Amino acid sequence: MTDQPGPAPHDASFDASDTSFPPEPATGPPLAGPERPWARRLVLGAAVAAVATACNPLGGDDDSAAGDESDDDLAAPSVDDEMPEQLPLVDDGEGNTEPDLPGPLIVDPDQPAATLAPPGSSTTAPATTAPGAPTTTVPSTTGGTTRRPTTTRPPVTSPSTSTTLAATTTTLAATTAPTTAAPTTAPPTTAAPTTTAAPTTAAPTTTAAPTTTAAPTTTTPPTTVPPPPPPAASARLVTSRLTFGVTPEIDADIVANGISGWVASQLALTDPHPGTEALLSSYQTLGATRQQAYQVAQNDGSSIEEELTQSAIVRARYSPHQLFEMMTHLWMDHFNVNLLDESRWRHLNVDYCERAIRPNAMGRFHDLLVATAESPAMMVYLDNAFSDDRRGINENYGRELLELHTLGIDENGQQIYNEQDVVNASLVMSGWSVETDRNAGNYSDFRYRPEYHHDGVVTILGGAWSSAGTSGKSSGDSLLAFLARHPQTARYIAWKIIRRFVSDTPPESLVASTAAVYLANDTAIVPVLDHIFASAEFASSGGEKVRRPFELMVAAMRALGSTVPVGSDTQASRALRRRLQDMGHVPWTWPDPDGFPDEGVVWVSSNGMLVNWEFVARLARDGHTNPSQADPILTDLAALRGNAADGAELFARLTLRCNLGTLPDALRDQLLGLIDATPSTPAGDIDDDDLVNLVSYLLAHPLFQLR
Repeated sequence: MTDQPGPAPHDASFDASDTSFPPEPATGPPLAGPERPWARRLVLGAAVAAVATACNPLGGDDDSAAGDESDDDLAAPSVDDEMPEQLPLVDDGEGNTEPDLPGPLIVDPDQPAATLAPPGSSTTAPATTAPGAPTTTVPSTTGGTTRRPTTTRPPVTSPSTSTTLAATTTTLAATTAPTTAAPTTAPPTTAAPTTTAAPTTAAPTTTAAPTTTAAPTTTTPPTTVPPPPPPAASARLVTSRLTFGVTPEIDADIVANGISGWVASQLALTDPHPGTEALLSSYQTLGATRQQAYQVAQNDGSSIEEELTQSAIVRARYSPHQLFEMMTHLWMDHFNVNLLDESRWRHLNVDYCERAIRPNAMGRFHDLLVATAESPAMMVYLDNAFSDDRRGINENYGRELLELHTLGIDENGQQIYNEQDVVNASLVMSGWSVETDRNAGNYSDFRYRPEYHHDGVVTILGGAWSSAGTSGKSSGDSLLAFLARHPQTARYIAWKIIRRFVSDTPPESLVASTAAVYLANDTAIVPVLDHIFASAEFASSGGEKVRRPFELMVAAMRALGSTVPVGSDTQASRALRRRLQDMGHVPWTWPDPDGFPDEGVVWVSSNGMLVNWEFVARLARDGHTNPSQADPILTDLAALRGNAADGAELFARLTLRCNLGTLPDALRDQLLGLIDATPSTPAGDIDDDDLVNLVSYLLAHPLFQLR
C-alpha cells in the first residue's frame, strides 16, 4: 500500500514568508540563546522524534505502518491502561486552575457505572469477536461512466441470518434496547439434572445420613452469579471520541454534570449551534437558494470550496454541539458527494451539506436516506438525474444505494443482493431528477420526471419488496422505506457508526446489539449512539482510533485555544486549506462515492506524521500566518500558563490541555530537560519560547495522534 491518501509532500515555498523562524543574524554566538528560535526548531525536531520513538503506540516501522494491515503491526495498547486516569482541568476564566478537584474523573460520582447500560440490555460484557477487518485501497481518480468505490465493506449476514434477526426484532418492538441475556442462562439449567441424579444411588449404605442424597436436588447453589457491571467510559475517552478536541469548557461541564450527564447533553443537541451559525452569517452560499448559489459560483467558482471548507473548520473549532458536528462528518462520508470538479453543478455541494445532511444528522436514518435520494447533488453525482427508461437506465445510483448507503457489501465481495436487484433498484428510482433549465427560478431543484420512470412491476431481494400496486415516485419512496428498515441495513449502519466511535474492527457482539436497537427505534440515530456509548466495548476501546488529519488539526487548535478565522477568503483561511491539502484531508473532496477512509492504517505513515508534527509545532508558535495581517491564527500563551508555579505544575497543566492525562514522571523530566528546566524550576523562568517548545513536544506525543 502506498502512503496515499495521506498528505502530499509539504510545499516549502509556502514557508518563505514565515517570520517565526528567521535566518541566523551575522553577529552573535551561533546556535545559542533565545534569540535563535530557528535553532530551537532543530532541537524541537529531535525531541519530537525522541517522543515518537519512545512512546509510539502504533508500533512498527514506516513500511509496516503504511502498508501492512496486520494486527501485530498496528496493535495499540489501551490508553486507559497506559495512563493514570485524567484529572479534569477547570479554568476560572482568568487562567487559574481551580484547586481541590474531586479526584480522578472516571465514573460519574453521582451515578453508579451499572446505570450507564440502556434499559433492557444485558449487563454481561459481550464477547469481542470482530468480523474480518475491512481494507481500503486508494481509488483511481481517472474518469469513467460508472463511479465504483474501492473500500471494502463489513461482513454481511446470510439471508438465513437476516431472517433470524428480523424475527428477533419483532419481539423487541415494545422496548428500546435488545435483551441479550436469555440465551446465556439456558445451558446451566438443562445440565443440572444430569449432575445431581447419579449420586443419589451411588452409595446409600456407606453414608451415615440420607441428607447427602437430598442435597444435590434441593440446595445446589446456582451455577451462575450476577455478572459485574460493564466498565464506565473515562472522561478522556468520551471527550476524545465525541468531540473534535477537549477544551476547558468541556472539562468544567464534565466536573459539574458527570460523564454520563455530559454525554446525555451531547445526545440532546441535535441541531446546529445558533451562536456558531451566526459567525457564518456573511457567507454567500450557506443560506442561499440553489439558483442564488449557482450565480455565486458563476461569478467566483472558488468561493464554493472556500466557504464549504472554512465553515467546516469554524464549526468543528467553536461549536459546543460537538457530537452533532462529528455526525455531520460521518454522514458526509457515508453519503459522499463530490461535485467540485464539475463547474455547472459545484454549487450543489454546499446545498447538499446544508439541506440534506445537517438537518438529519441525528434524526432517523430513514429521513436521512430520503433527503440524500432527493438531493440534486446526489442525483447528479451518481447520474440518476439523467436515467431515462426510454433511452436506457443508468445503474450508478441504484448500485450505490444498495452497496454503500443501505445493505452493504463485505470484504470478500459478498452481499445479500444480486446484479438483477441493482438493475431493479435503478428502474424503481428512475425519474428522480433535477431541473436543468438554467433560466428557471428553481434551476437545479429536485424534480420528479414521470416520463423517465419505469412503470413495470419490479421485485427486489427475491420478492421481499415489490412495486406491484404502486407507480411513479411512490414506488421509490416505498423502496427507501423498505431498505432503511432492513435487518442487513441495520447491521451495516451499526457497523459504520461503531467503526467511527469504537474501533476499526467493530466487535460483532456490539454490531448485533446495536442493530437491534436501530430496528427497535425505527432507525432513530440517537438511541443507537446512546447504546454504543454505554457499552463495555466502547469503554474498553482506548487507543483503537487514529485521528484523521482534519480531526488532528482542529484538536490542536482547541487544545491551544488558537483563534480560527471566520472569513473564508483570508490569509489565515487560505493557510489552513493549504495545510489540509498537504495532509490529504480537505473535507467533502473525496473523489469516489465511499467517502474518506476511516481506518487508521490509511493515515499512518512517516510522511503523514511529519506533516502533522510540522503543523502542530508551527501552530504553537503562531507560525502559520503573519501576525501583522488581518485575522491571524494566534495562541494565547498566558492561558496555557495559567497559575502554574513550577515546571511540574506547568507540565501537568499542558498535558491536561492536550487531553493526555498524567504522563510518566520520567517522560516529564526528559521533556523538561530539553528546555533546560526541571520539575522544580519556577514557571516564571520558563520563557515563552520554551513554553512553545514544550507544548509542541506534547502535541507530537503519539497519544495526541489518537482519539
